[in-house]
Amino acid sequence: MHRLLAVGFLCLSITTQSDAAMTTVKSPSMRGDVINAKMPKAATTEAKTEPAGEYKLTDQTEVVYNGQPCEFKDVPSTASVIRIDVGPDRKTLLRIEFRSKK
Repeated sequence: MHRLLAVGFLCLSITTQSDAAMTTVKSPSMRGDVINAKMPKAATTEAKTEPAGEYKLTDQTEVVYNGQPCEFKDVPSTASVIRIDVGPDRKTLLRIEFRSKK
């Protein structure tokens, strides 16, 4: 039984190595001109004032925990975020729903 497992393992390891040796890699220098030609230039005039991924919680933000409206300070730290609605600026929270972990 051990010989059969050893032979099977040996066959799998040999085919994995041979597959890796047979793959070809395209030269990135050949594709670089095409990629750079199609990519638009990044706008450098806009400066980010806030780090990406930070949201603003305002007085108008609706906070819901287990289907009931509540204050953000009353939500336990173990609660899971179920849904977030953001404003047109993609930073201001309009509504955030939490649920207690099961």
